[in-house]
Amino acid sequence: MKTIIGGAIRGRKVTLFFAFILAIMGLVSYHIIPKQENPDVSAPGAMITTVYPGALPEEVAELVSKKIEDNIMDIEGFDHMETISKKGVSNILVFLDIDANVDKAWIELKDKIDEIKQELPEGVFEPLINTNIVETAGIIISLSGDKYSYEQLEAYGNYFKKELRRIEGISKFEVLGEVEKEVKVEVNIDKLNQYALSLEDIVNILRRQNIEIPSGSIQFEDGKIDVITQGNFQSLQEIENTIIGGSIENSSIIRLKDIANVYMDLEDGSEKFRQNGKNAVLITGYFKEDENIVSIGKEVRERLEKIKKQFSDDLSIYEVSFQPEDVDKSVTGFIMNLLQGIAFVIIVVLMVVGFRNAIVVSTAIPLSMLLTFNMMNLLGIKIHFMSTAGLIIALGMLVDNAIVVSDAIQVNLDEGMDKFKAVIQGTSRSSIPMLTSTLTTVAAFMPLLLLPGAPGKFVGDIPKIVILTLANSYLIAMLVTPVIAYLVFKPRIQKDTIKKGFVKRFFEKLLDVSLKNKKKVILLVFILFILTTRLISVIGLRFMPFADKNILYLDITSEIAGDMDVTEELIMEIEDILKENPEVISYTSSVGAGIPKFYISMLPSMPSKDFGQIMLRFDLEKSERFKEKEELTTYLQEEINSRIRGGRAIVKMLEYGKPIGYPVRIRVIGEDYNSIYKDVQLIQGELEKISGTINVDNDASKRTFIYSIEVDDDLLRKYELSKYDVQRQVNIALKGAGASTYRKAGNEYDIVVQSDIDTLSQLNNLKIKSSIFGNKVLLKQFADVKLEAQIDTLRNYDGDLNIMITSDVKHGYSGVEIQNILEERISKINLSNEFVFDGEREEIDRNFGSIRILFVFIILLIYSILLIQFNSFINPLIILLTIPLSIIGVFNGLFIGKKPLSFMVMLGIVSLAGIVVNNAILLIEYINDARSQGLSIELACKDAVSKRFRPIVSTTMTTIIGLIPLYLSGNPLFEGMSIALMSGLLVSTVLTMIIIPTIYTLVTRDKSMDEEVIK
Repeated sequence: MKTIIGGAIRGRKVTLFFAFILAIMGLVSYHIIPKQENPDVSAPGAMITTVYPGALPEEVAELVSKKIEDNIMDIEGFDHMETISKKGVSNILVFLDIDANVDKAWIELKDKIDEIKQELPEGVFEPLINTNIVETAGIIISLSGDKYSYEQLEAYGNYFKKELRRIEGISKFEVLGEVEKEVKVEVNIDKLNQYALSLEDIVNILRRQNIEIPSGSIQFEDGKIDVITQGNFQSLQEIENTIIGGSIENSSIIRLKDIANVYMDLEDGSEKFRQNGKNAVLITGYFKEDENIVSIGKEVRERLEKIKKQFSDDLSIYEVSFQPEDVDKSVTGFIMNLLQGIAFVIIVVLMVVGFRNAIVVSTAIPLSMLLTFNMMNLLGIKIHFMSTAGLIIALGMLVDNAIVVSDAIQVNLDEGMDKFKAVIQGTSRSSIPMLTSTLTTVAAFMPLLLLPGAPGKFVGDIPKIVILTLANSYLIAMLVTPVIAYLVFKPRIQKDTIKKGFVKRFFEKLLDVSLKNKKKVILLVFILFILTTRLISVIGLRFMPFADKNILYLDITSEIAGDMDVTEELIMEIEDILKENPEVISYTSSVGAGIPKFYISMLPSMPSKDFGQIMLRFDLEKSERFKEKEELTTYLQEEINSRIRGGRAIVKMLEYGKPIGYPVRIRVIGEDYNSIYKDVQLIQGELEKISGTINVDNDASKRTFIYSIEVDDDLLRKYELSKYDVQRQVNIALKGAGASTYRKAGNEYDIVVQSDIDTLSQLNNLKIKSSIFGNKVLLKQFADVKLEAQIDTLRNYDGDLNIMITSDVKHGYSGVEIQNILEERISKINLSNEFVFDGEREEIDRNFGSIRILFVFIILLIYSILLIQFNSFINPLIILLTIPLSIIGVFNGLFIGKKPLSFMVMLGIVSLAGIVVNNAILLIEYINDARSQGLSIELACKDAVSKRFRPIVSTTMTTIIGLIPLYLSGNPLFEGMSIALMSGLLVSTVLTMIIIPTIYTLVTRDKSMDEEVIK
């Protein structure tokens, strides 16, 4: 090591030149590294949609959903699936493990679906697989205006799409909300009954009439010329004039317009969008992988500004979501926090070690950071708030090595040693203790890379960044810091003022008292530790805080299944409520499906005519009513609950990491739906009684009413009709049937035949035509139409029929505590079916359990490193006692800061284990050195505390100060974590300089210097 350090000093010009080159490369790396707002932790998912026309939910569940479920559960990487079986359609959401081989799994899924096709009932459409349901739109732009129809907005949207898709770095643009038009042929049933025609006849006539068959060609001397017979409809009038019947006897003909109304109209059931209450279409853009979306976003904005100038001001062009701006604000904010932290640390270093030493120590900060950017670029680590937080966490620690080296060099110089020798000896002597300290910190962070699942992927870049930065700081302390110290340092004439300070004298007196009352002091600290752990029940548990975004979204469900118009009316009522609140600055609504996924952790929603979604942006500064978004969320929820009827709307906040959805969730699983529902009502009744619950509900199917046509088979045979005749003609009458396609001006429109039936009386008076004999009979002559109740939706989870009970939690209450209370109450109820809790508590148990296992592994790893350095069993155990000392600070800090014990706080506690032992390592190292020089145990302890007081205080202060910007960022994800780190480190440092020497004197005895100091 001395040879390497000496070579770096002798070739200092080369050393500094390469350091400068690496720094420049770091700046370049920072510019080109892809930037995003959040780590991508979306579990890979696919939706399998299978249409079974006319089938009841029970038939869809048994004949379609069940067969597909049984066949796909064993695909590689399978995690879970959720199934919704509705009338005529099966939707299955399949999710994979986050670490699964996605491409391989989806190929296997498609193969499985191909295998099952032959087993599905006749009439089932081919299953459709969508593997892009978790894809997040990077850009969502709405086009809306009072004067514009959906068709015009769609045309404008396509123009925007054409202009924007040329930009490099964009994978695709889509226009959503295109409400298609169709040609509707609405047949008057009373008139149809007068002719020997059925609705199916009209469908077939239009299909045959609107066809173009190649006629061939005529040979001429110069070649062949094709002959085309015009067969396609050229206008709506031509459709109206289509001959559908007639009489040879009186030369009369029947045209379509004689019995039907032909007109253009919007297609029924199309997904619709609204922007601030106006009809809208959405333009969604998706970025390519590993692109710098901030720079691409600037180009998109420039292109948008040019396009906007081509349109009048009454066309409203609004950025619903613009990820490049969000990323830029997020990254810029955290980089500013990082720069603030650097400034704070430099100021502290300047105050503690003096101007010359501060120059030397401070160079380690930018160099370590810039080298880390180089490594991030090589390893493919992106810049987002998690990786930047890793830099901030490492910030205060990366100067520790430089402080230790510079302090050792300065002490040698002050003692009159030659500068070259002072630098080499001071650096080399510090190399092993520094390496051990660095390795113990790395040992605390490295196992976090093994954290499984989405949480592990979410926080995975923090340990990577910390490890890289600390490794770089060690190399810089060994090679660059000695070179700069050789150029800058001089012997000091006066002693450092901190050695004469009140704080140091206080610690020395406190240590004297502790050494005289060893057992009492240790007992006191032990009692303090026990009392501190009791604070867990006071501060509470929480998995993840809500995202730091000024966005809320509402999931809306209408009580009337299958009627999109009713859903739209319900959404408009909610929009009126939102409009009344000054904090709400904009809102985007969807009818019939969810808004395109605009946030990375959002769960996909299944399209349904009774479902809608609203995304709203808010600004709490628009009024003084609310201080936190949780308060606004609760207010809006209560306001909507009290004012809307005919449906429900749940106001939700965005979540970090893996979304939980409802913090309280219970699945009731069984075979019989009615039995499950009875248990659900009992459990839900108990849940509603618990304080703090809100929006208590379940996803049980709505009981909808249907008209059931019960056919008398004997009468059916008597009238020479078939069941097909009845089902097909009723289907066309009520639902409509596509007859053909009408082409105009480059566009295609479906021609749909339907009837004007809108009452039960009209349905009963529909004449059904025999497809064999041609006779027609009124429906009421051979069938009874009865009103019946049915279950409109069946839900399965991993193939099991279930109903889920859910509840949100009011601000200030704990979902974990609510589930504990509910579980106790359920134990006193006699239930018929199995129930499973699947809320925030279970997410905490799964992930906190993994962290606890990793914590044990970290302790063993740190102990092993210390065992190798000290060649002692006792010394590492003494050093490890700093960890419970830090826990005292952590829980008291959380209690004072009113922060719960969350997943991120747990990570802070785990990483704290590797940080707090560093001070004890230095202390024990100096105690052993002092003892080897002949000092007694107590004098050695006092001498070590005296000599190591300045570097211990300096490194602690820099680490704590470096974390302050992370706390001040206001991000709820890091507030609790930074409090835990700062308070834990502060209390641990204070107690370390008192308790560690005290315990050391208790467990060791003075021996002759030729024996091992500690066995």
